[in-house]
Amino acid sequence: MSGRVDASMVEAAARRLYGRIPVTPVEISPRLSARVDGTVWLKREDLQVVRSYKVRGAYNFIVQLDETERAAGVVSASAGNHAQGLAYACSALGVHGRIYVPRTTPRQKRDRIAALGGEMVELVVLGDSYDDAAAAAAEHAAATGAVSVPAFDHPQTIAGQ
Repeated sequence: MSGRVDASMVEAAARRLYGRIPVTPVEISPRLSARVDGTVWLKREDLQVVRSYKVRGAYNFIVQLDETERAAGVVSASAGNHAQGLAYACSALGVHGRIYVPRTTPRQKRDRIAALGGEMVELVVLGDSYDDAAAAAAEHAAATGAVSVPAFDHPQTIAGQ
């Protein structure tokens, strides 16, 4: 797959996500509009089940895996929002996942990741930075054959987001 994302990929992702991930509203912010003396619109991604647009990228990536890849499971690293989206997608799609987060990830996010993923997700708290978690996730993928689900830098993730 090329590293480029085009409109057809975004449109295909929208079709995959429709009816599975809620469409969030766009609303005018009176307070911000007054501050800039103009109209400010906000996309209300805070209304997603995971409080972030990241759920769309994770779901779009995982839903495209074939049976063999799904059986191998998925792995990823995150500082929090992608992890919540991945946990939700794993649970919804019945795919086992392992998610590495650094120790700096707030307890509230870790608890939410565990709640969203349920029995489908193993949460591993490791290292002091995202880079530490990412290195451990890459090692796990190499050792087990699990599919790595990038948080932000893969065309399937980007198209979904």
